[in-house]
Amino acid sequence: MDNTDKLKLAGITVKPVEATTQKKGKCCGKTLPIEDFPIYGKGHRNTCISCLRNESGATEKFKQYQSVELIDELRARGYRGKLEKVIVKSFNL
Repeated sequence: MDNTDKLKLAGITVKPVEATTQKKGKCCGKTLPIEDFPIYGKGHRNTCISCLRNESGATEKFKQYQSVELIDELRARGYRGKLEKVIVKSFNL
């Protein structure tokens, strides 16, 4: 006798948990597919990918430049090798 049989004998009905395919965003309030939310821990974050990108400002900051222009600028400043990680720090003066 498993747990569901014991619960049925006690008069408790058990509904199976359905996998959710959509989620409501915390910032924008839009109902989006679960794939639009990054995985965090055992579940998904409450903020969708587009809101995360808008919060960081990275998409708007370099939107006017082409990739080739940015690479040329980095080479002109002495950067060599493979670029793997970017850390952005902001300071208010």
